[in-house]
Amino acid sequence: MKTVGQFSYFLPSNINQLNTSDAVYLEALILKFKEHHASENFNIIKFKDKANVSFLNYKQLGVTEFPELIRSFKYNSKLEKFKKSDFSKRASPLILHRQEVILGDAHDKFHKMERLTTLLDGIGAFDESSVIGSKKIWLERLSELNVKVKDFDLISIEPPDPTIPRHKTAISRYSFSKPIKKLLEHNLITNITSVFDYGCGRGDDIRLLTLGGYKAKGWDPYFTPDNKKISSDVVNLGFVLNVIESEEERVRVLKDAFGLTKKVLAISTIEPRRESNLFNHKDGTLTKRNTFQKFFNQSELSILIESTLNKKPIPIAPSLFFVFKKDEEEELFYKNRIKARALKQPKFVVIETSDDQSMSDEFVKIIMEKKALKNYEQLPQQLQEWIKTRFTSIKKAINWHIQEIGKDIYEKHQQSIDENLLLQASFLIFRQMKSKNLIEQFEIEEIYARFTNPKKFKSKATELLSEIANKERLFELCSEATKEGKMWTGNDNDYYLSTSNISEMPILLQLFVEISDFFLGDISDSDIIRISISRNSLSHYKYKLDNENMYPEVTIKRTVKLPFGNETTWINDDPKRQKFLLVNKSVFSEITKHINDKEIFIPFEHITKPHLDSYNIKDILALN
Repeated sequence: MKTVGQFSYFLPSNINQLNTSDAVYLEALILKFKEHHASENFNIIKFKDKANVSFLNYKQLGVTEFPELIRSFKYNSKLEKFKKSDFSKRASPLILHRQEVILGDAHDKFHKMERLTTLLDGIGAFDESSVIGSKKIWLERLSELNVKVKDFDLISIEPPDPTIPRHKTAISRYSFSKPIKKLLEHNLITNITSVFDYGCGRGDDIRLLTLGGYKAKGWDPYFTPDNKKISSDVVNLGFVLNVIESEEERVRVLKDAFGLTKKVLAISTIEPRRESNLFNHKDGTLTKRNTFQKFFNQSELSILIESTLNKKPIPIAPSLFFVFKKDEEEELFYKNRIKARALKQPKFVVIETSDDQSMSDEFVKIIMEKKALKNYEQLPQQLQEWIKTRFTSIKKAINWHIQEIGKDIYEKHQQSIDENLLLQASFLIFRQMKSKNLIEQFEIEEIYARFTNPKKFKSKATELLSEIANKERLFELCSEATKEGKMWTGNDNDYYLSTSNISEMPILLQLFVEISDFFLGDISDSDIIRISISRNSLSHYKYKLDNENMYPEVTIKRTVKLPFGNETTWINDDPKRQKFLLVNKSVFSEITKHINDKEIFIPFEHITKPHLDSYNIKDILALN
């Protein structure tokens, strides 16, 4: 149902959405219309009250983008007659905008219509809506905006600079591109999701996804211009925005891709780098091959996405963001990203026969994860029968198995689950989720079993989040972790740890890292994290670790200053200011564990002055 001013517009089949009195009145009026105008038709009702009713007939409603009004029948309640107006011969007929609001989401073209409306709204086509009701003025408006509408798609009539061959930037791939890898890692691409690659280039990602059994399609203005743009669960806009030289076109493409998105849009651009022999062109550069590249920094790309889509993008990696269509999908993504601590499930022989052993193992897995286990109905049927026969009650079965596992092991595992739930909730509170939605993200039975009630659960999570501002507590936790060999100190009370050790840190430090990830992206792309408590900042370091360099070379350092999220990125692309990592033995084995020839690295305590002569000491990160 569409509302314009005081009038409502709706399909005759939707009369039941009105109150009973109005619905009965309109049904009687329809019968009267058919009686006196048997040869006429209408497909939309315009209604304010019983004294203001019109039946409208739009040509090709639901078929064309902007149906034309050909006839109207306005009912005169005093004369009890319909007044017919014929518009079929008008040079500039009245047209219908936003028809999807009237037709509803059951219509087969609903999503195409909705996407087109979003694109038009984004470029200001509906501004001053009172003057765009006629076809002539509407077409003039589109012409002013340098666009046209075809097949429910918005097309620019201002072609890109033909002298800049964008297609030459498309490369051949033999493995997944970075955005596709990340979508797979986060389980956003599965065997039941549909994927659309917007600007797919040579189509290598589509080919590899299809070979892997995934449903993937794509479109490219040069390589596959005849392919249709189709709505999909996952849309990838990979390395497209950076080759578009027009700022206005970037905005249109971004909106177009998001309009196709049902669940999540991945947006990536080429990472900033320093190159020689580039020529300035508009807000980017031209390469030797005459191709255009716009090197977005992280903040610049984030601002473009948010201002265009009115959605805050999630940084996943340098120059890579996810934008979710629905808030609940975004909240679930964050919740799933906070991984539970990796505690090993205990394995032991508790029963004499192999059949009993398999039942026992299955039951142990359940009771280690579920504290709210009380009823037989919560268990598989076969396990129910086994417990009834072997232990007579669930309570006895639980107590017996905890005793066999060891109460200390059991309690430690339960504590880790409690902390992980609090960690998830604290982060979601940081994301300013509403209280009702917050609790819906968790199994309510487990919340009652572990925290008494949802109110206490939220209170504890809020308390944990507030501890982030307690510098003394953070210093204390970092110092304890350092004594245990899990972290290392640097200058100015900075603390370093390997990203593989995050889950072993106290819950408050894990939360500190998770909040930084919100601004910097997933830590899985980094090797070492630096926590600077005195400066309220956290940095991600990525190193080039190979068998050729004596020192691991810093390739990128990204820093966020909390709580405001001011983010800076340092990229190691200047030979005169390269940074290297010198490590002591305790860090050495951790960060070089996947390097074959470890003898080529020099531990910190073995470094001598000749090693440093060719480097500026200020450019060396030393963990000692």
